[in-house]
Amino acid sequence: MGSSAKISLISFWVLIFLAIILWYRNLAYDRLLSILIALFALSQLIEYGIHSGSHTQGLAALNYIILWFEILVLSVGVYIYLNNTISLIIMIFFIIVFLVAIFNAFMNQHEFQAIVPHEHTGVRNDSIIWLNGDKGLLGKWSWLYILGFVIGLGLLIFYSSSSTASLSNSVMWITVIIFLYFLLATCLIYTYEKDASGVLGLSCYGAVGFAFVVYISGVLI
Repeated sequence: MGSSAKISLISFWVLIFLAIILWYRNLAYDRLLSILIALFALSQLIEYGIHSGSHTQGLAALNYIILWFEILVLSVGVYIYLNNTISLIIMIFFIIVFLVAIFNAFMNQHEFQAIVPHEHTGVRNDSIIWLNGDKGLLGKWSWLYILGFVIGLGLLIFYSSSSTASLSNSVMWITVIIFLYFLLATCLIYTYEKDASGVLGLSCYGAVGFAFVVYISGVLI
């Protein structure tokens, strides 16, 4: 995740700025993506709070809820845009997943930790280590988080490519690039393995990079 309070705070404001631009530009899926980017920004603000010495257990549990809320927002957005049976089933499934995540966060808040290593730990930077018990923040369900993004963005790409009225072929391929970029970033970042602090330090850059790619793809329409 963000390697310092300063980087996390800068990432937060950059992401909020881009989210506002995308919301008012309102091309294709801009508003859905702007909400997701705003949620990424909120995670950066949580990191800033942790680096600044705020209560780590509560903020770690909150970040856990935000991560699952991202998938819920994406699934609801996909249903709003596509309005078909597949998207409805996916939305209902991730509503249930989100409710389970909230229940887990409140019942097991003591299991969540956000640790900022110091030099004596042997870790080279101050990237936050996220823990849910003895596992990463998403526990054994990190694959479901990744799958949620794969399905959600994949459906948007599939239906966009089959409708010449929604996106041109060139923009469709830009969307594919966005999808592949974010999938790679997600696989690296949100597995949240406790020994992956060096990789976790990339999340703020991944989130900002994704936001810029979304913005640039709209400029090229």
